[in-house]
Amino acid sequence: MLDEAVVYNPSHLFGLTSVFNADILKNTQFYKDAIPANLGGRLSSIMDMSTRDGDANAFHIFGGSSLLIARVGAEGPFIKKGKGAFIATARGSILNAFNTDYRLFNVKGKYSDYNVKFNYTFDEKNRVYLSGYYGQDKVISPNKNTNRWGNWTSTLRWNHVHSDRLFMNLSAIFSDYHNKLDVSKPESSDNQIWLTRIRDFSLKSDFTYFMGLDRTLDFGLQGTLHRFNPGEISPVNSNTEDNIFRAQAYDYTGYVSFNWKIDSAFRIVAGMRANAFFNASFGRYYLLDGSSYKPLSNDADKKKSYYGLEPRLSLQYKMGNDFAFRLAYNRSYQYLQLLQNDELAFSSLEAWVPAGLNIKPQYVDAISFRINRLLYRGNIGLEGYWKRMGNQVELIDHAQLILNPFIETQLRQGKGRAYGLELSVNQRIGEFSGSIFYSWSRSFRKINGINKGKEYAANFDIPHVLKSNLSYDLGRSVHLNAFYTIHTGRPLTYPIGFMEYEGIYVPVYSSRNSHRMPTFSRFDLNCSVDLETIRQRERGRRHTLNFGLYNIFDQRNPLYYSFSEDSNGNLAIQKTSFSGRVPSISYTMRF
Repeated sequence: MLDEAVVYNPSHLFGLTSVFNADILKNTQFYKDAIPANLGGRLSSIMDMSTRDGDANAFHIFGGSSLLIARVGAEGPFIKKGKGAFIATARGSILNAFNTDYRLFNVKGKYSDYNVKFNYTFDEKNRVYLSGYYGQDKVISPNKNTNRWGNWTSTLRWNHVHSDRLFMNLSAIFSDYHNKLDVSKPESSDNQIWLTRIRDFSLKSDFTYFMGLDRTLDFGLQGTLHRFNPGEISPVNSNTEDNIFRAQAYDYTGYVSFNWKIDSAFRIVAGMRANAFFNASFGRYYLLDGSSYKPLSNDADKKKSYYGLEPRLSLQYKMGNDFAFRLAYNRSYQYLQLLQNDELAFSSLEAWVPAGLNIKPQYVDAISFRINRLLYRGNIGLEGYWKRMGNQVELIDHAQLILNPFIETQLRQGKGRAYGLELSVNQRIGEFSGSIFYSWSRSFRKINGINKGKEYAANFDIPHVLKSNLSYDLGRSVHLNAFYTIHTGRPLTYPIGFMEYEGIYVPVYSSRNSHRMPTFSRFDLNCSVDLETIRQRERGRRHTLNFGLYNIFDQRNPLYYSFSEDSNGNLAIQKTSFSGRVPSISYTMRF
């Protein structure tokens, strides 16, 4: 989430970089557990970010450039000095200029994003914020397939202080995510684009009431209109198959949360979130009967509503400043379902659909704990979690996501479970500082109609993850950094052969996710040099030169696999990796 707006695809170029520009970010809250009652709608973790307000007293320009990306930004007073401010940033990749022959990366890709924010303080009790984000990606594979996707968000927020105890935020929020894929046939002159899209329009109110020095009450309401386009071809001609009908839904939420600091050691945070979700789609309606469907004509049968309560509880205990323990429970519902498959592995191919007649909302019950112990110039932490999930959505084998007007026939639902432990250590010794993180986790699903009804590893089941970071300050101006990560490869379903069906060779798959990609590993080095003088730094000026080497051991970690049958009828596997060793040099400035 960015300034309260949902960002449905949070990465550029398959995760090479985040869509969130660090030059404009102010606060970032990452909730893996103990999710507050004002946030919901997702089963997994939530990242809640807000952007900087800008400098209301002085004008600044900042930015930088590397071999792969250029960025620039500005901030300063708006309307009246000291009362209003703006900030704007822009980024654009220049990757293709160095990747004309696919030597650095196995796909050609570029992206750009833009942020802007205005705020104005009318008086000590009223302040208004207006922020916006737009980002766009374009990827071209070696066989000239093109995939474009992007996010667009905007937020208008009124901050009002009713009294010294009551504080209010009233927000109007818009979010748009689209994904376009070129589905033109090579022998055809028609340029046809497959488009999927989701748009959100929201009104939200949040209140904070300070009951005393040790007690706080948070409560609020939110209403959202979702509009879905799960997939359609544009332009449409006489040879185009039926488009998938569009859908819309209404999502209403209310919440209350009580935060009570009982004494210096104990704190309790208890809350409840209530949801009402109405699928009010228009167009054609079908009710699934196994893998087939039948049309509905009775309007009373077409609408589907779901209601849910989400209790939240967090118990915290602190022993002085050295030891902290937290135990948390939460239930969450997810009414919007993400559909992904590997029809075109190079693409960011996905579609969003609402819960309705044929798809029940997913839910999760999660229990977690966290232990943190301060060390001399460091800390050590241990976390654990257990999750029980219901109505998990999965696509069947050979699912057709593109050009399918009956996409819900490709889905099955069942149950899931997940559990894990995470250990982290941070330490500073002299000019050295470092951290190490290890997690062991498992995630499984069991769905009738998938894998013969047997339990299998979920797509995001990665049992072992190890990350380490080591930094060294070489004087005041030179900083060295080394980063290493290694983790288990994600699950993969291999075809074990091919069969001919109506003149087309169709893969025959093994058990669901019974294979894995190779172990992923990467080692990066970076050196940053601060070029400004002490006097320039005191004036707020910055000049930094960075040198880096990405993937120093040239590990060709796979991005995806392509499967086909060779001339002898044997399985042919082609691995495509995103990048090998990549040197970098960048310059960052602010004045």
